[in-house]
Amino acid sequence: MMREAQLGFFDTSCIEWAERGFPTDFVLWFAFESSAEVSDAAIVDQLQQRVEASPVLNRRLCRTPRHLDNPYWVYGIDEVGPLISVSPETGLSWDEVRMRIVDLLDDPLDLAVAPLRMRVYRNVTGLGPLADVVTVTMSHALMSGRSTGPLGEYLFAPRLLRWRIDGLPSAAVVFRPWRAAVRSARMVAQMSTAMVRTRRRRRRVRQGEVAAARAIVRPQWWAADFWGDGPRQVLETRQIPVPPKGEFRVTELWIAAISQALARFHADAGQSAEISVSVPVLVPFEDDMGANNVLLAQIPVDTAEGGQIDRLAKIRDELRKSRADLASADTAEVTKTAAGMPYLLQRRSIRKLPRHPRADVFVSSMSFRSDLDLQLAGQPWIAGGPLPSPRVAALSIIVWTFGDVIQLMVAAKPLEADAVRRLADMFVEEFDRVVAACAAEPQRG
Repeated sequence: MMREAQLGFFDTSCIEWAERGFPTDFVLWFAFESSAEVSDAAIVDQLQQRVEASPVLNRRLCRTPRHLDNPYWVYGIDEVGPLISVSPETGLSWDEVRMRIVDLLDDPLDLAVAPLRMRVYRNVTGLGPLADVVTVTMSHALMSGRSTGPLGEYLFAPRLLRWRIDGLPSAAVVFRPWRAAVRSARMVAQMSTAMVRTRRRRRRVRQGEVAAARAIVRPQWWAADFWGDGPRQVLETRQIPVPPKGEFRVTELWIAAISQALARFHADAGQSAEISVSVPVLVPFEDDMGANNVLLAQIPVDTAEGGQIDRLAKIRDELRKSRADLASADTAEVTKTAAGMPYLLQRRSIRKLPRHPRADVFVSSMSFRSDLDLQLAGQPWIAGGPLPSPRVAALSIIVWTFGDVIQLMVAAKPLEADAVRRLADMFVEEFDRVVAACAAEPQRG
């Protein structure tokens, strides 16, 4: 059964940014071994059945009259069939398909119609055996990174599963104006309380009771000059085996490798700067923020001093500190302040801002291991991964661990045509160095 729920502060912000031309949609892609015996209709039928049977996916967005309250999901896409299409081009190379995936993100979703869209490419070369690649364009207002693995399992399990995402607001079957009026009145009341809390917090900051946030040096040369200013977005992918478990998490290994690769890449051009990365962190404020309770942690990385293990330990400490800061009572108070803002006021505030704030380097690491043999109309799964909106950052690095394989994706608009390819190669080389250093160093208790 569906409980009535509306979008939280974070998800409504994503929608408002999208309407301003900065969508936060992302694309998941899944590749399966091709078979001439499998028809286009069989593939589309499997995907359509899974979407129609899922209360998580089979929904669309509705708005309240005059935007007096947050938007809400209603159950039931009018027509699922038109959302799933098969490309008329067959036998494309993986490089060609990657560019088409990038193009998909230039066509934002209309959430009033559906929160997803699917595209199938048949007989793709360059992924080992011939592959059928399924792309799923999703709204970030519906799903976050932690949901990508379960989504793939639901769509491609050998049999239909019952699937839900903990914390995801369910669709409201019927909109009741009197409830929206009550919620709006409550939000206005909460707003006055939130303003008092904000003034108190600012007073504590001035009095030194709350530590000021660390200043992060933004390296303008890659944000303004090199990344994000090229003619089109370039996407590179690499596959790497998952290293054995050790003292450090895969996320920490990748942050070290990515930072070292960036420093090396720009050192080759005679440039240097302090490097910081933005990493999404789950925070325990789901009731206040909605389903996607994710905040960004910016951490500085020292690539010049110390050995690999020392640098990894610093990265781990920075991540732990960032998580603790983001999960603190002070952050919870700020979150409640934002959540208490009436939707109409939130909408107007976002529309007055000059531009969507973007990170210079955005790193996202997601992991999922399925106990099922994923299939598309009986064809076995080969590989997969996500790709975020090009609006998220000037340079995006996505690390998706699915089973025993790490899928690395790099997206940017570089000034040099082969820059992303060279950078992706450096990432893999630096990751191998970091893993080798950990294997050579005995684990500490």
